[in-house]
Amino acid sequence: MKECPNCSMELPDEAHYCPRCMFQYEKQEIQIKDRHRKHIPLLLIGSVLVIGVFICMPFVRRRIQDNMNSNYTEELDIPNVINENFRTGENIIYDSEVENDLRDVLGSGVVDIKATLGEETDEMYRENGMDIYTFGMITVAVNQEEVIQDILIDYTVGENKKEYGIYGIAGISDADAVKTILGTPDQEYEKELCYRFDREFGLGLNINFSDDGMVEQLEYYYVQ
Repeated sequence: MKECPNCSMELPDEAHYCPRCMFQYEKQEIQIKDRHRKHIPLLLIGSVLVIGVFICMPFVRRRIQDNMNSNYTEELDIPNVINENFRTGENIIYDSEVENDLRDVLGSGVVDIKATLGEETDEMYRENGMDIYTFGMITVAVNQEEVIQDILIDYTVGENKKEYGIYGIAGISDADAVKTILGTPDQEYEKELCYRFDREFGLGLNINFSDDGMVEQLEYYYVQ
């Protein structure tokens, strides 16, 4: 309860005026005006947001359309990207003096390759879960199923630089000859070119060069 300041009549707290003397509370009127003031900024902010949405919608639509067009273009480019970065044996045409090209050696059995490489020159040993066989300049890594997973040709070991090679590349090849046969490498370093073949089987070929620019080592392997 509150008391009328004019006639001292007791009034409820929420009373706006005194029924005896008709006294009106100015404070209540001020509070009502304050509420109206609070509503005005909210309406103004809401209007600005709505207008901003309408202004931005064309830009948003354009952005979405651009992304859709970009994704569509990327989908169309997928075959081109694959062709550029993953080559297969059928696509590689070469004419080489290499006597024994070992490009099809991966996935075959170590027993089969012995007919080409002859007897082992060092004792077999195990490394990283693989059996390692050595045939002069060639080192072959074989898994537990006796299937070849990695072959390394080191031309610093043997004298015949063109007896064994990969994709027509041997110790008689330089970087320009390699690029002529295989095209642009997937990775290129100062003395190393890296190629990746066949996305499904994940074949890789790393080529290291000597100081005189000739192929020094070829490593042909399944990419892990």
